[in-house]
Amino acid sequence: MVPLGEAPWSVEPFGGVIADGKLYGRGSSDMKGGVAAFVRAALELARRDRRRSDLVLVIAAGEETGCEGSRHVAEAAGLGDVGAIVVAEPTSNQPLLGHRGALWLRGIARGRTAHGAMPQHGVNAIYKAASAVTRLAAVELGSEQDSLLGSATLNVGTFRGGINLNSVPDLAEFTIDIRSLPGQDHRHLLRLIEDCVGPDIALERVIDLPGVMTAADHPWIQGVYEVVVPFLGEGPEKAGAR
Repeated sequence: MVPLGEAPWSVEPFGGVIADGKLYGRGSSDMKGGVAAFVRAALELARRDRRRSDLVLVIAAGEETGCEGSRHVAEAAGLGDVGAIVVAEPTSNQPLLGHRGALWLRGIARGRTAHGAMPQHGVNAIYKAASAVTRLAAVELGSEQDSLLGSATLNVGTFRGGINLNSVPDLAEFTIDIRSLPGQDHRHLLRLIEDCVGPDIALERVIDLPGVMTAADHPWIQGVYEVVVPFLGEGPEKAGAR
């Protein structure tokens, strides 16, 4: 789950407050809104006598950490011969054709502890990690541009090190969130990061998922476009999840 953040909330984030016909709270749009919409749609379709294909409703956990639930369904249970998959991201009814991949890394720096009054006797792991993170701010992931997804991006999301104020830290860790374009080689991106952070940093792969894209002229996508016209008031634009 994504944390609440430091900014104060105007409502109780876990209260499920309903006001003026809207639900307020943590995750009310993403993903409670999507789950509710899919359940309603599945119940409606189940009442119809004539259907051209079966519908499977999958409600899985772990989206923010590599989609473990979906991976388990695909690997353990299997979904058979799947013709199409719709993900219930909140997009105001705008169909999105694809999204970037995710390469998440953990960087680990090790040092040697010592008393904070005698730092010359230790090796400060935070200095090693901080130096690597500073270099990452300027790393180039390539010049490729996608008209729907933009470019590949990199963000250092967390940084942790030390156990107390008056000790030289012997361990520091940080995490790297790379969003890649469909078709980008994650092995190449990993080598770029390895060269950037240098030999003092050990890198561990946390998530390694490629980007996906469906052609806008695919017959099924064209059908989806027709379905959403009444809700949008016009034909949808080609778009992707940036």
